[in-house]
Order: sequence, then structure tokens, then C-alpha cells
Amino acid sequence: MVLAMDVIASVLLSEVANRLIEVRPVSSGNFEYFQSTTEAAGKLMEALGDDTCHIIGLCGLRGSGKTALVKAVVGEQGNHYLIVFATVSIDPNIRRIQDEIADCLGFKLEESSEAGRSRRILSRLFSHKHVLVIFDDVLAKLEFEDVGIPYKGDHRGLKVLFTTRNQQVCTLMECDKEVALNPLSENDAWKLFRKHSGIDEENNESSSSLLNVAREVAIECKGLPGKIKDVGYSLKRKPIEEWEATLDSLRHSMALYQVALWL
Repeated sequence: MVLAMDVIASVLLSEVANRLIEVRPVSSGNFEYFQSTTEAAGKLMEALGDDTCHIIGLCGLRGSGKTALVKAVVGEQGNHYLIVFATVSIDPNIRRIQDEIADCLGFKLEESSEAGRSRRILSRLFSHKHVLVIFDDVLAKLEFEDVGIPYKGDHRGLKVLFTTRNQQVCTLMECDKEVALNPLSENDAWKLFRKHSGIDEENNESSSSLLNVAREVAIECKGLPGKIKDVGYSLKRKPIEEWEATLDSLRHSMALYQVALWL
């Protein structure tokens, strides 16, 4: 089934990529496509191929694989855009973001003021016909002009793609296209968990109790690929007592999270 999803994803991506133009790729690494990631990838590619779509938001929970998906989608297109990548996160540091943008564009910023640095970046961006700016982990509205990015429509060959955990950010950023990256299905989550925990190696009659605990642990990872991989790898070849302790810990942390939502 995973192989089938890879084939579907490859076809879906190649069909939309044929409508795009040319520049340098971002490495996609060993990204694994499942149903939810394939659906999100298709929508991202459709938005990238739409000339009227300038701002694209990818929204998903922490650990859902937003950054990895973006890099995979961009990496599988070949040379279609000049890629500019910057991480935003909590309390965005404008000067750091500007430095990351300038580094992607191949120059150093020497201006002392943020406004001067912004103008320099802006002029460089206008010298390129097709640019894709990727802002990773945007937690609040980011003013494009502050970092030197032209507002949508001012540079018709420029697109902005950002990732966020907060759907409201997509509204505040005036997205032309909002794409949701949903958690993995229970079946896909179990497949990924087995791969990283090595649970299949112990799949015999004497380990039925371990398999039962493993399934519960996988469920508590809530379909988040990052969490599934980390938890699975940490439990590989560990005794069942550690599996049970991890399951209790996951359930306890989720209970605390649900209580916090009501405070």
C-alpha cells in the first residue's frame, strides 16, 4: 500500500510540475508518502502551478511533517524556481530572517538598518523572474515588507509558501490557498511505527502481548509522523516494561494537554 501511495504521489506531482517553470531544488531526503501527505502534496503542487496563487499556507499540527513535505514537493519538481528558505518560529528575528534570505540569494547584507536591508533584498528578488520563498514555522502574522518580500501581485513571478500550526495565521497572512496536512490514518501510522520500532522482527507467538502494547503506543502518537518515528526508534529492541512505561507516559501527557485546553 505504501508503494502504491508513492506511485500515486509521483504521478500527481509530475502532472502539475509540467505546468511550472525552472530553478534549483531543495533536497527531499527519504520522504514517505501516505494518504494524507499525498493529498496535501497534490494541493500544494496545484497551487504552485496556479499563476493567480501567490501566497500558500500549509497548516498542520506540530510533528505532522510540514517542513519535510514542503522540501519533498519542491525537491521533486527539478529546477522550477529560485528557492529562498527561512525559518521564522516564535518571536521572529527580522535581521536573522533577512540574513537567511540573502544567503539563499548569494550575497551578504551590509546595511545597518532593517529598512535598508529590506530594500536590498527586494531589489535582488526583482532581478529573478521566478522565485519561491518558503517561510517555515510561522506562528504569527509576518509582514513581508519588513523582511524585503514584495506583496503579492507586485512581483508576479514570486510565490510565498509558509508552514504553520495555527489556521488563523493563514487568514492573517491573506492566503490565496490554504492546505491542511492531516494526521496519518491509524493504518498508515501503524505501518510507519512498525518500520521505526522494528516490531516486525519480534512478531511471533511469544510476543503477542508486546504487539498489543505497541499498537496502543502507536495510537497514542496521534498520527504525527515525527512523534511516531521518535517514539518507535526509542523503543526498538527494548523490554516490554519500557513499552508499557512509555504508553503510560503518553497517555498521561495527553490527559494533561486536554485539561490545559479547558483552563
